[in-house]
Amino acid sequence: MSAHAAQLATDAYLAETVKSARREELPLLLFDGALRFLGRAQALAAQGSAEAFGHQIARAQAVVDELNVSLDLEQGGEIARNLRDIYVFVNGHLASALVARDARKVGEAAGLLRELRDGYEHALRSRG
Repeated sequence: MSAHAAQLATDAYLAETVKSARREELPLLLFDGALRFLGRAQALAAQGSAEAFGHQIARAQAVVDELNVSLDLEQGGEIARNLRDIYVFVNGHLASALVARDARKVGEAAGLLRELRDGYEHALRSRG
């Protein structure tokens, strides 16, 4: 199976996973997607593939944008505002990583998203 065919199969699987997910599980899927793109970006930075690196950063930034616009600032209050600030910071950090082709900055952004993802998963599981 070619890399392109494998990517198409993965995309189809992920699309089906999103369709069947409960609403409250969607942020986890978004976090996982962003982390997957950032992992790929880190690997590509090591290989020196600037165009592919940039593509993966852009995909991760699009996911972070989606997390940001999904926030309900009125309902979520201070927590939602703090998350918005973190998402803006992460995307800015990724923009800086893109310009510098800096895998370390990508790792820092991924670390923040991983913490948010794990915290969200813990809260979700605690609710039952």
